Amino acid sequence: MKITETTNDSTPTIRISLTGSDAEKSDRIQIIKNDGTGYTHSKYATLTETDITRGWKEVALSTLSAGVGNSNKDYNFKVKIIDQVGNQGELSAERSIVYDGNVEKLTLSLKDDTGTSGIDGVTSNKTIKIGNIEKGAKVEYILDGSTDNWTTLTSTITYDSDEKGAAEIELNENTEYTAGSIKVRQTDSAGNANTGNDIVKNSAWKIDSTAVEYDGTEDEEIFRVKNTDTNAFESHIVLTFTEDIVKLPTFDKNSFTISIGNNQVANSDIKSVTTTGKKVIIIMTTDINAATELKLSYTQTDNTKALQDKAGNSLVAISEQTFTIDNVAPTKPIIESITDNVGDDQGIIDDDMITDDRRLVVRVKFTDAAVEGDLLKYYNTKDSDKLLTTIGLTQADIGRGYKDTTLYLDNSVEGKDYGLNVKIVDKTGNISVASDTKNFIVDAVVSSPTITLTDTGVSTSDKITSNSTIEVSNIEKGAWWEYTLNGGDSWTAYDFTDSESGGTNSDGHEISNSDSTDYSFQLAKNTTYDARDIRVRQTDKAKNKTTSEISSEVVIDNIVPEYRSIESSGNAIILTFSEDLNNFDVTSSTARNSFVIEDNSVSRVRVNGKKFILLFKNR
Repeated sequence: MKITETTNDSTPTIRISLTGSDAEKSDRIQIIKNDGTGYTHSKYATLTETDITRGWKEVALSTLSAGVGNSNKDYNFKVKIIDQVGNQGELSAERSIVYDGNVEKLTLSLKDDTGTSGIDGVTSNKTIKIGNIEKGAKVEYILDGSTDNWTTLTSTITYDSDEKGAAEIELNENTEYTAGSIKVRQTDSAGNANTGNDIVKNSAWKIDSTAVEYDGTEDEEIFRVKNTDTNAFESHIVLTFTEDIVKLPTFDKNSFTISIGNNQVANSDIKSVTTTGKKVIIIMTTDINAATELKLSYTQTDNTKALQDKAGNSLVAISEQTFTIDNVAPTKPIIESITDNVGDDQGIIDDDMITDDRRLVVRVKFTDAAVEGDLLKYYNTKDSDKLLTTIGLTQADIGRGYKDTTLYLDNSVEGKDYGLNVKIVDKTGNISVASDTKNFIVDAVVSSPTITLTDTGVSTSDKITSNSTIEVSNIEKGAWWEYTLNGGDSWTAYDFTDSESGGTNSDGHEISNSDSTDYSFQLAKNTTYDARDIRVRQTDKAKNKTTSEISSEVVIDNIVPEYRSIESSGNAIILTFSEDLNNFDVTSSTARNSFVIEDNSVSRVRVNGKKFILLFKNR
């Protein structure tokens, strides 16, 4: 009969019986091995006197190795005795050894991760599954996070066609198992055991078999919100539960029965039911404003249509609850002050004032009836009651009785009129009467004036010109402007004509009556102005200032060049003038015919600096 045994020893020792043999001292035993490729010589062992006396010989085999992928590998062995003159005995019966040097890692998982996620480790099913169990292996586990409190598995192991087994154990209900608190290992029949990283551990798991309930100790929120698309008010109900709530895609909003006053809300008027954390938000198109109480109940027996917790436990039915609706509007707020605290001109903005600061601090006072979470809404009545911003009241605001809010307003050149008022909206959505309106103008930016100098002469960009007029445009209506010809050492305010004047401002400056008028002033003739000497400064009605300048040298030249002398040299006549002329060198008939030299004809006209040169030839 063929004998087979399994070992995890890579150099196992075998015992060879000498009974019935004629073996003598110094005879040899030959061991041959078949590792699946046929029998080959493996090892010799020489017999001693002791071996002969006791009738057996122990031999350590040559090193065994695992199969492909570290799998078990089968080895077959036979032995025979060879005497000292070389005579060979018969081969023994075959002996098989399975070398098993490795045990596989187990698998560990929840049997069913219930709830909407399926992968979050939160489940109502307390059964866990251990897999990849080798046949004949011992399986052990730890459930309490300890390091050595191993328990041997006694559950039934079911094997598949590959002889890999699986077993189940149950955890405690309503218990959280932190990552690594559950460990499993196996020791196979060869004695190989999972150690170190081969010991499998759990990820974080929570066994939750308790149904989620309505938390009646928390204050419900019932309030109104204006739908900007329909311009109608919607009613919101916010309920709090004992744990996080999940809404399935198949949830049936008919699970809620709601009555406002004596009227039950139609299912079609329940616009949506959403969840966030422990909160359920019900939005209805029905307005609660006219009622003083709201009744609500919940029931659903079909788990696929019910609200659930993360583990998939359905929400417990809610018996009818009655809630009081607050429909009293908050007290009218008061705009106590509007402050400009930036720039040169700072202070309180009174009615109909103009400010150069687009960042204004508005202080709003309110009564003791206001509570934390109420909203201040700021509107511009001169822009179709446009909502400028919404600010929530904090407990600190309530304590001091006012709220300072910084508004960032218009930043355009044209400026903007504001009629500012404020309303308070409480948590229910009740809206106060608007505060008294504060009227003012924000003009935070002034246009840069445009300076134009018409450049005469051959070059239109060298700023050498006979034109002494500076043209000025882009002056705003209500602004005044001034100019300097010495780089700002002194300034001259422009003197508006009667048709240009818009009167005088509060500072006594005459102002423009139009934003489309062109103005001008004169430079001195035959004068050179250094770069940046010529500047124009505009101050608008909000006292914003801006300056423009000519950044290059300007030469005003109104003197005609004077003839000084004449000389001749060969076939050339040279005229000298008082200043440089425009250089040119031409042979055109127009230029030549402009000059007459008796008995000669002009062939070329040339200018070089102050010299005017006529070249001629005899006729």
